[in-house]
Amino acid sequence: MIRITSKRDGFWRAGVQHSSTPREYPDDAFTDRELALLRAEPMLTVERIGEARTGEDNDRVQALVRAVAALDPEDKALWTGSGTPRTEALEKIVGGRVTAEERDLAWQVFREND
Repeated sequence: MIRITSKRDGFWRAGVQHSSTPREYPDDAFTDRELALLRAEPMLTVERIGEARTGEDNDRVQALVRAVAALDPEDKALWTGSGTPRTEALEKIVGGRVTAEERDLAWQVFREND
């Protein structure tokens, strides 16, 4: 189950109007892309019920999206040949290890919100 709480009643994201009252959805209610957008949205708190680190995960996605935004798009050393941010560049900004999966998720959310 996924529990979503909005900081403001009536906030829309991923085709759903969210409430300040927590609402629960089945695990398959959102696509992976929609769930990534929801988790990166500062107006929402997204929890996967049964996962202990959900709040930390949400903060992590947001931090990585901010790190992507901080990269100089003209500095070729910060980007891979395919145009994604280098994990090493993000690691310097966030001060810790960044996996390719985390980088890809942050890159996807960044591009969709850009």
